Amino acid sequence: MMKKILYYVLLAPIIFAVTAALIASCNVKKADAKSLNGSWTIVSVDNKAIDLEEMPFIEFNMETKRVHGNGSCNIFNTTVTLSDKNAAALTIAPAAATMMACLNMDVEGQIFKAMGEVSSVKSGDKADEMVLLSKDGKKLMTLKKK
Repeated sequence: MMKKILYYVLLAPIIFAVTAALIASCNVKKADAKSLNGSWTIVSVDNKAIDLEEMPFIEFNMETKRVHGNGSCNIFNTTVTLSDKNAAALTIAPAAATMMACLNMDVEGQIFKAMGEVSSVKSGDKADEMVLLSKDGKKLMTLKKK
């Protein structure tokens, strides 16, 4: 009898940890990268909110795999690659961009750098948001549907 009690006492934390992990994984809002199709305002980069008069934006055309946008100063064009194995996975190729000099070039530089690190997408905290993530799950950019 004492062995059974000891067994359950030792097993309880493991059962609790597994249950908590399962519940947490159910709360992850998975997304299909194809749901990025359309135009999005870039509202944060590297967990820093963007508040500019001319907000940067990104437009995805998932049918043609093309990406177009404005990093807050310069217009850019590039392509996106989707994965056959993981619906949330995507990569964005290095962008071709105009070369105007403007204020807030640091924001644009952060956006272009983040685009090169994107490996997946997940749903944001709000219904009209999506989050672009790095390979290690770091939040790179938060997008808000236009």
